[in-house]
Amino acid sequence: GLSVPEESPLVARGCLAKMHVLAPVADMVNHHHSARKVGQGNDGGVRVYASRNLSVGDEVVISYGDKCNLELSAHYGFHLSGNTISKCEWDAAIAKQLEKVWA
Repeated sequence: GLSVPEESPLVARGCLAKMHVLAPVADMVNHHHSARKVGQGNDGGVRVYASRNLSVGDEVVISYGDKCNLELSAHYGFHLSGNTISKCEWDAAIAKQLEKVWA
């Protein structure tokens, strides 16, 4: 996830420091389990980092994280044959933290 701005009520209440976001263009990059994740630059901008040198025509991929097929299907619309991740995290941690905000 990316850092939540310090002025956000979520940070002020001690709920969230990072959250999942929709990042135009970066959200269009395909998943590969061994690729690097999207990061955040010092200026707060989204960065896509390559784990190896790329050649012209190489596909740029990122890792969506270690997710079970249920999460991949629900969040991204696909599943992986032979996926070894069986425990689903979902966003239970975020939901639990948001309960503090709405309380």
